[in-house]
Amino acid sequence: MAKLLFAFVVLMTIQYAFSAPFSFKWCALPQETSKCDVFKTYVEKTAQNLSLEVTASCVAGNTTEDCMTKIKDGQADLVTLGGGDIYKAGKNYSLVPIVSEQYGEYGVKYYAIAVVKKNNTGFDITSLKGKKTCHTGVGRTAGWIVPMGYLLGSKNNASYGMRKCQQKFHISVQVLQRELCSRSPYRIQQPLRAVRGYWG
Repeated sequence: MAKLLFAFVVLMTIQYAFSAPFSFKWCALPQETSKCDVFKTYVEKTAQNLSLEVTASCVAGNTTEDCMTKIKDGQADLVTLGGGDIYKAGKNYSLVPIVSEQYGEYGVKYYAIAVVKKNNTGFDITSLKGKKTCHTGVGRTAGWIVPMGYLLGSKNNASYGMRKCQQKFHISVQVLQRELCSRSPYRIQQPLRAVRGYWG
């Protein structure tokens, strides 16, 4: 709800600055529908108290990609996205973020953590070839974007079997020779195809 309230403050500021009627359609995922309804009511009551003309509405979206499509097609105006979805929104839908949030103190960072069995001695990030990796989900920030971005941006990327090709990222079959698993709804049956589909 904090995200929605912050976005509301920004939108109200824009509307107030231009003193013109303002309307927007928020694309809400199934789990966000009730929050969006509460938010809409709050926006309209607050706008009325400030003598502003603001109309808010909620548009149902099945997935974040569905919301991105609705925004691109003019059926919605706004959506709340996570880090992994922001990349897709820009790359595939030409959308741009207008508001970001920061929690905690300035300089706080977001980290991804990799774990291996305790008895796996001598194992590090440079020895992934032929190993099974498991991710929280394709396109998820900590489980996919951060580790893949690290590997792709590594100065020693040749040792990972990675290359940059025509300004697009690809992960070689050598890295993903074995099974790659994901907890996301996008179960990876053909890892290389899934990776290429995500990175372009």
